[in-house]
Amino acid sequence: MWPAFPGPHPGIAILGLTHPTRLADDVCGREASLTRKQWKGRTVDWTTFWAWIGFFFVFIPLMMLWIYTMVDIFGRPDMGGLAKFLWLLLILFVPIIGMLIYFIARPDEFVVVDG
Repeated sequence: MWPAFPGPHPGIAILGLTHPTRLADDVCGREASLTRKQWKGRTVDWTTFWAWIGFFFVFIPLMMLWIYTMVDIFGRPDMGGLAKFLWLLLILFVPIIGMLIYFIARPDEFVVVDG
């Protein structure tokens, strides 16, 4: 068993805190853990919730698609340098519409024939 401290932990006293459970509250600037009674009457911040939902389910997939589009453009041996440059300009300046146009209008997949 660990020895019991008669009062607050000495390291907490250095910080000027009165109780060990308030350490996380004071460091984070908010209440770290609340009981059911303390939660009563509080509201949920839905703006933050929807911002995180938008970030994970909209922004990150769009970034992945944007990167995939650029890799696909650079990896195509059937397009010339000027065509790659023009597609890149379109995708950089008008990302969503540029990607949509590229995936609809791009040439079919190239086939490598041996022999």
